[in-house]
Amino acid sequence: MAEFNGKQGVWRTIGGRKVFIVNGQDLPTAMKLSGKFTKEKTPKIEEEEKNMGDISNCALYMIDENKMPIAYITYLKLNDMKKSDLYKSMFGGKRIAIEMIQVNEEFRRKGYATKLFKKLQSKYPNEEMRFGQLEPDGEKLLKSIANITDSELLEGHQRRTYYGKIK
Repeated sequence: MAEFNGKQGVWRTIGGRKVFIVNGQDLPTAMKLSGKFTKEKTPKIEEEEKNMGDISNCALYMIDENKMPIAYITYLKLNDMKKSDLYKSMFGGKRIAIEMIQVNEEFRRKGYATKLFKKLQSKYPNEEMRFGQLEPDGEKLLKSIANITDSELLEGHQRRTYYGKIK
């Protein structure tokens, strides 16, 4: 018999994990309460849009169960394609212009950025998008999710740009 957090019970090792079983408690309940046998929860995606007249400033956030951001995409949406030649030139003739994507370092290489891009594409299924000033990591991500080649990336002022759909 042992005591843990003021309760009587026994310690058992299950699957290489130590679990405290309170007297009268069944094993599945003890395993669940230990938190060592639960699946990682799928992060939720939240959306934000601020209409600023001709354009909207938008974001998709992936957050964990503690409401902490894991990853995000910020983008601009042209609200009226007929209205402003200035915005059309800034957007490369596209309605959606990706500004930034960020994934916290400890969550990289887990598919979160891909999920955000797929959500964005599902919001605007018939729209081509402008991906501008790609950093090397962003270029790798875009190549993997859009199935594009180097020849499809355009040389910009400092970095490469892509205009098109995520395939």
